[in-house]
Amino acid sequence: MGLVSDLYSNDPSITDDELIEEILKHKSLDVIDLWLLPQYPFDEWRKKFDYPKIIESIKSNQQGFNEWMSEYHFIDEELMDAKISSCVAYKNMEGAIDNKFHLIKVTYKGRASLQVWYSYNNETEHDGAEGKVIYEYIRSFVSYSDWCVIKNYRNNLFSNLSKHEQNTIEEEVYLNGNTKLLKMGGISPPKNALGILLRGKELEFINVSGLQLSDTIHYSDYGNLEFHFCTVDNLKCNELDILFLIFSNCSVNNIQITNSLLNNWKFSNSIVTGFITNSKLRNWRIWGGQFIPIFINSEPYNFGVSHEYMNYENDFDRTYRALHKANNDIGNYSVASKFKILELDFKRASKTGFNKFLWSLDKYYWEYGQNPKRILRFTVFTILSFGIIYAFAPSLILKNPDKISFLERMGNSLYCSISTFVTLGYSDVSPKGIMKIFASIEAIIGAISMGFLVVSLTRTKN
Repeated sequence: MGLVSDLYSNDPSITDDELIEEILKHKSLDVIDLWLLPQYPFDEWRKKFDYPKIIESIKSNQQGFNEWMSEYHFIDEELMDAKISSCVAYKNMEGAIDNKFHLIKVTYKGRASLQVWYSYNNETEHDGAEGKVIYEYIRSFVSYSDWCVIKNYRNNLFSNLSKHEQNTIEEEVYLNGNTKLLKMGGISPPKNALGILLRGKELEFINVSGLQLSDTIHYSDYGNLEFHFCTVDNLKCNELDILFLIFSNCSVNNIQITNSLLNNWKFSNSIVTGFITNSKLRNWRIWGGQFIPIFINSEPYNFGVSHEYMNYENDFDRTYRALHKANNDIGNYSVASKFKILELDFKRASKTGFNKFLWSLDKYYWEYGQNPKRILRFTVFTILSFGIIYAFAPSLILKNPDKISFLERMGNSLYCSISTFVTLGYSDVSPKGIMKIFASIEAIIGAISMGFLVVSLTRTKN
């Protein structure tokens, strides 16, 4: 039995304040103790024994961090109270009015804490379940990561990790090579009798490698999990049914998911590798980072993937390629085709000059061979366009244009255009003069288009 287990066993009604008084006497706690702590006592313990080390490490190793703190008048206590990750993470710019976050003091049930808000609408209070919630606006600021972009500073806030004894239960992770991250992995977090995580957690800057999740874990406001700037390598999910897991700016290497049903997971600016076997995944969101696990007999459904306005790997096309293959393997060909187009769009964006033109031509002509309907539309457009050209000079394609009506002239012009496009050959129409040039151009376009159409139809399965 650990310290927290003993405290709850001796007094199941122990309050958060009483719990804090006891745990602040101990510099280290067992992994199970950390999971058993409610969020508020957990954060208070970290403010005394863990957060100061992390902040000092960031100050000493991250370019311009002290300058950023000074510019926006941050002190260590504010970073710890408002969550370090909330103050340093990128603000995803899609749909955002500006790149500013807002620091708000929130008071509820006599307890005040700082929160970082994405936007602020001048709200000062609202009625909570147990009294009024009071909001006091402190100031706006640009996050450290976005500030580094503005200043053109190097930002390796969470890429500079040292890992020891990887893929073992004893794995240790060091931030900047000198600050050991708090370890909370290697176990299965406790659940209550209702199958809800006994203590849900919002975790940041923690080593959760080797975490084990299984069975049905029901969602509740107090039983969900969020990981921010965490190492969640070797996460094992076996026969798991769970909603709403969030990974933000995390390392999630060698994830092992088997026989599971997982809904509404979100990976933001996170690196994900590993294996997903015999599982169904619904409504996942992949925003930036990189997502390249291998799918084996698994069904990814309604995946939203984007790299724009996000921090992503240079070879993010591998994410689209992995999801293309996963959908293609289970026969979901239309979705697989969409991911193939997104993969090639990503590659096209990096091209320049004439290569950019050729890639754009490939895109808009037939969407890299994934969309034969575009060739059909182009065919109709080409035939009509050249038919109109022929109609303006009927004497150059028809023998006696004056003896037929306008509608007959148009019909013959379209017939001439169709015959030319499909390289059928002529009998009663014969281009003359400059029309021979137009007819030659259309015949070349037609021959190429017919070939591309055949190729496109063989590539697409539905």
